[in-house]
Amino acid sequence: MIMGKGRGVRIAILAEDLLLERFARRVLTELGYERRELRFVADGRGKGSAKQWIDQQYPVQVKTYRKEKNHQSVGLLVATDADEQTIQERSGALGKALQQASLQVRAGDERIAHWIPRRSIETWGIALTGGNADEETPYKKTPQTRDIDWKRAASAFVEDYHRPPPQRMASLPSLMAAYRETNRLK
Repeated sequence: MIMGKGRGVRIAILAEDLLLERFARRVLTELGYERRELRFVADGRGKGSAKQWIDQQYPVQVKTYRKEKNHQSVGLLVATDADEQTIQERSGALGKALQQASLQVRAGDERIAHWIPRRSIETWGIALTGGNADEETPYKKTPQTRDIDWKRAASAFVEDYHRPPPQRMASLPSLMAAYRETNRLK
């Protein structure tokens, strides 16, 4: 099922860095969203910790989403690397950021998706383009990541996402979690 086409669903994308932002843009356009339906939250690159910036912006974006969802078709995609954390720990930190802002944690029916690559997006890039990757090795800024074809990686993500779960090629737990999270945007 192609998402986005003819639905007018607008997705706000809160990404930790430019690479995650570009990957999200490619994946979502391949899923059928039109460029005009995607809104990228201005980031704080070069102004301190990217994770801290995400944790500060997440409640702001969730509040905006909740205000708009009652009269518009909107969604929110948060893309943040887990680094040394587990996916659950990073997702928990996002939930804690909501609680600290006196907001409810995301509900199961909310169009709020978390893409949390374990270690970094480069792990996904290697795995999606046919390389051997695990979620324990830090691949960021290694020779192996210089030649990742991100367009091919995005296409592979979408192709694998459309397969029934037992037939998916991805074996990384964080990718499998991202496929489940992507369902929240429907």
